Amino acid sequence: MHQTESPPTLQTACLNGYLKFLQTECHNFLSLKRGKSQLLKAAANNILPVLRSQLTQSMSGTSSSVLRSLMINEILSGKFPSEEYKNVIKTQVNEEMQVNADPKAKEFIRNICTNSSKCV
Repeated sequence: MHQTESPPTLQTACLNGYLKFLQTECHNFLSLKRGKSQLLKAAANNILPVLRSQLTQSMSGTSSSVLRSLMINEILSGKFPSEEYKNVIKTQVNEEMQVNADPKAKEFIRNICTNSSKCV
């Protein structure tokens, strides 16, 4: 008997879609911070606080803990960053890439660079 592969669940499809969105937004943030335009660098400073706020507002409560855990598992599985974004991030975080006002954002960027440098 031939077994066919089941389509992904709605939950899995939504989580992967949201992780792809976050991946693209983080890439856009880093691209803006690396650019030469002071205006775009200043605009980029708003991206991480907005993403953090969105996650906080839309993912609260017990059920969100399960979703966050599933998202982390997807990230740690090696699916993210995707092939499109692997090795795009520089290993060293230089001063122009850092968000001056928010120490949490600086640490977040350092973590991104550390994890991305391990991607092959």
